[in-house]
Amino acid sequence: MGIVHVAMYDAAVALHGGYRPYVPTPAAPASTFPEAAIATAAYDTLTGLQPPLGADQTILDDDCSAYLAAIPDGTAEEPAAKQHGIAIGEQVAQAILALRADDGRERNPTLADLDRPRPAPASGNPRPGRYSAFACPESSRWRSPAHRSSGSTARIP
Repeated sequence: MGIVHVAMYDAAVALHGGYRPYVPTPAAPASTFPEAAIATAAYDTLTGLQPPLGADQTILDDDCSAYLAAIPDGTAEEPAAKQHGIAIGEQVAQAILALRADDGRERNPTLADLDRPRPAPASGNPRPGRYSAFACPESSRWRSPAHRSSGSTARIP
């Protein structure tokens, strides 16, 4: 779900700016409906991460369609505001999915994999070599100043 939330964040940043996006995306026209952009980014990313869900896929598709149908097509000033939002959401989702395509999340561990002794984390990554970092370039920036200055490598509870 982290990838879905980053796509939603990037869609909002494409519309409003002010923050650094996770992946570069084009700026949206000022009159773009954010609801359409964010919903489309979430839906396209979620459906791009997993195989079809069978009967549950229909529920997801219908919910997204109903949500988008409730958004007006546009305004008097910009009749295509909803379409602009959908286009931005699609672009954001494609960029995030492309960037994360080979990040290791597709591996399907077995119970035998879970029973193996795990090496101690070397750089704050509890699963070294399994997944690439996601939306957090370095974990040390989230530690307390006292923890950073102590030189401790112990995990904070």
